Amino acid sequence: MANDDDVVGQLAYCLYKQSKQQYLQEFERLNQRRPTDVELRNHVACAELPALGMYREKATRVVSELLAQAAQEKQDELEAHFKDRLWTFIGRHQHESLPERAWHLVKGLTFGGAGGVVGNFFTTVAVLFILFFAASSVERDEFSKTAKERLVSGLAQVMGVGVSIDRLAESAAATPAALSASDGSE
Repeated sequence: MANDDDVVGQLAYCLYKQSKQQYLQEFERLNQRRPTDVELRNHVACAELPALGMYREKATRVVSELLAQAAQEKQDELEAHFKDRLWTFIGRHQHESLPERAWHLVKGLTFGGAGGVVGNFFTTVAVLFILFFAASSVERDEFSKTAKERLVSGLAQVMGVGVSIDRLAESAAATPAALSASDGSE
């Protein structure tokens, strides 16, 4: 035997040895003596060596059947184990009532929606800062004035106070002729 890990070969060898032992026992029973070395060599050469292929096939079949049986037993064991665990899980599961499902839905929408609103707000602020600092100083000044006016107008409306901002008078006061006229230096 060349390979100790060859299970099929080892089993085939055992089958050969079993057959040889049966021959020896049968020979002794029939002849009331052990066979001579020549008789034993003739038996091995004529009966056992030609049957080596048959022993290997039988050993292969036995190992295959054994492995299939072991695999089936393990599969049955695992199925039983997982079925038990599944039924245990199902038995412990508490079903949610309609109000509980509704609360989970509202909670998911609220926190999910609030997160989206906050994220959109910060994205808008970030874009505005980028655009604000990328703009020229004149555009930034105009944006700042417009933003202040809208903030004041919005707060006034919320508080119920009527406020109007006259941008025309403000822009006229900012011209150089208006500045020199109001200075009295003409």
